[in-house]
Amino acid sequence: MASRATPASPPPPPPSTGRPSRPEHASFWLRNLHVPATVKRWLLEGFRIPFLQEPPPSVLPNYVRAENHDFVDTELARLLQTGAIVRVEQRPHNVSPLTCAPKKNGKLRLCIDMRFVNESVQAPPFKLEDLTTLAPLLNPNDHLATADLSEGYHHLRIHPDHWKHLGLEWRGHFYVYTVLPFGLSCAPWAFTKFVRPLVEYLRMRGLRLVCYIDDFIIAAEPPLARSHVHIFRETMRAAGFVLKDEKCHFEPSTSQTFLGYDIQTAPAVRFCVPADKRRAIRHELKRLLSRDGPVPVRRLAHVAGLCLSVSRAIAPAKLLLRNLYRDIANAPCWSAAVGLSDAARADVRWWIAALDGWNGACPLPRPADLTLSTDASDLGWGAAWDDRTACGSWTEAMAARPINERESMAVLNALRIWGASWAGKTVCVQCDNATTVAHLNGFGRLNERLDTLARAIHSLAAEHGISLRAVHVAGTTNTSADALSRQEDRSDWQLHPSLFRSLDRLWGPHTIDRMASFRTRQLPRYESRHNDVESLRADTLSALWSPSENSYVCPPFSLIHRVLRHVQLSQCDATLIAPLWPGQPWWPLLRRLAVDYPIVLPSEDPRAYFPASTGHVEPLKNRSWRVCAWRISGARHPPIGATALERYLRRL
Repeated sequence: MASRATPASPPPPPPSTGRPSRPEHASFWLRNLHVPATVKRWLLEGFRIPFLQEPPPSVLPNYVRAENHDFVDTELARLLQTGAIVRVEQRPHNVSPLTCAPKKNGKLRLCIDMRFVNESVQAPPFKLEDLTTLAPLLNPNDHLATADLSEGYHHLRIHPDHWKHLGLEWRGHFYVYTVLPFGLSCAPWAFTKFVRPLVEYLRMRGLRLVCYIDDFIIAAEPPLARSHVHIFRETMRAAGFVLKDEKCHFEPSTSQTFLGYDIQTAPAVRFCVPADKRRAIRHELKRLLSRDGPVPVRRLAHVAGLCLSVSRAIAPAKLLLRNLYRDIANAPCWSAAVGLSDAARADVRWWIAALDGWNGACPLPRPADLTLSTDASDLGWGAAWDDRTACGSWTEAMAARPINERESMAVLNALRIWGASWAGKTVCVQCDNATTVAHLNGFGRLNERLDTLARAIHSLAAEHGISLRAVHVAGTTNTSADALSRQEDRSDWQLHPSLFRSLDRLWGPHTIDRMASFRTRQLPRYESRHNDVESLRADTLSALWSPSENSYVCPPFSLIHRVLRHVQLSQCDATLIAPLWPGQPWWPLLRRLAVDYPIVLPSEDPRAYFPASTGHVEPLKNRSWRVCAWRISGARHPPIGATALERYLRRL
């Protein structure tokens, strides 16, 4: 049995490592933050690795090459000085190999390969905040600031009982990590959970921010930007977090780099690919195009992955990668080499030419300016928008094609007729063919003929500056095609009618239920998220809501952020059903739009909710959720005082 590591006396408290656990910082956490019991134990005692079972003893040799020895000596000396590692006299239970990996700037990074230990670790699933979280937070002309922690993981101490599993060996001496190391499979989950109380605290104070592990971005209206940056910096200092000054950009501006993208807010919100990244991708594409013979499949996949990584900024990115992925799919195995097809070469040439011209996509779809309805049959096609219609018959060859192709051709024909008059508009295509909807929204698929039609549709739309998106609706004669009306949807639920009537007496009369179905509507007039034969409109978020309507909205919790943004853009009034959940990215916006104190609903009483399907409804999935009714307004009505609201929320 391996003996337990006995660490030597650590150096004096270092300037950064494990600072949140020091008494002066821990008291800030416990006094000001809502710290879950698990995080509190980590803060006071150290993080215990969630092992499925204790890993067996192991000593694995290092991968480091001789020419990197001086670098390893320097890095280990630095880690010893900061207290991230300590030297031990006896061999640790697990000794993982060291290796050196190159950074983007050409320098080296010291890494520890913990794959053997990770085999015994249970890495819980969790959700990272990213650009998808950021997009709904941003408004035109927002000022942005970014921050990066100095060795973020090293702020979380490891419980001494688990040091023995984080061992390494160098020049005959053994060391163990005393802080969360890079390479442990559960490290991203643990650190994200550790930082979460801080993020919740900052959002409670009204800050709009996104945290991706140890990277932060803050968005604010210009008059508030500097004060919000000051609040952020002072909070991080009080909590014991050390910021990496050379990577922080605290001077608010309308353009900042975050997660590999240039985030721009003036004159409109755009995600752009930085110039150095465009140069690197263009270089790889030219190298690929210069090869005359077969290309290794892994090389082709690498280049396709680089292009896909910028798809948020290059609007038709996925559409112009289908032929590359088709060539990859035709390879017999990953170690093979394949010839680059003519279609794939054409796509590569498009990428080389278009990286600059197409750079800068809007991260959120705009509300639709008009709705186009299309249909196809064995005889011909038809299309309509407003009071205009068009139709035609198929050729014999087209009539023999699958219905999916004919449905796509109907959309293409409509664009050919009306595209010029839709220039610069957002068009919502309503179609009763789910495959066509998927191909339009997903910019094609691997089906070659449908992919060709999707390319033609999007190319024609781009020519006229049209933004397209599709929604699936039920056919007027074939209701069995209404897939969404038959599926189990736990997010389609309603309050008990008596609760709604109470809200209607308080904030009503409400004139329209914005997000319901035939089974869950509270009012005769209602709109739906999906197709519903009796709703006024499918996809209620596809167009602005009228300020003259008093809306009632009971959305799936995943759509709360979009609903808040929609109310803000529409400048209308609404009653919103949403949980008391300060940790969510949408919380500062909800707090800003609130014009009355929220009403706490009986969340623990299942009789308060009516499911539209079998199973538990969404509010009952988590017993800790406290569902509230909120009165919100995007019409710039005088809100209740922020201080008064915060005091009220703290009492709930």
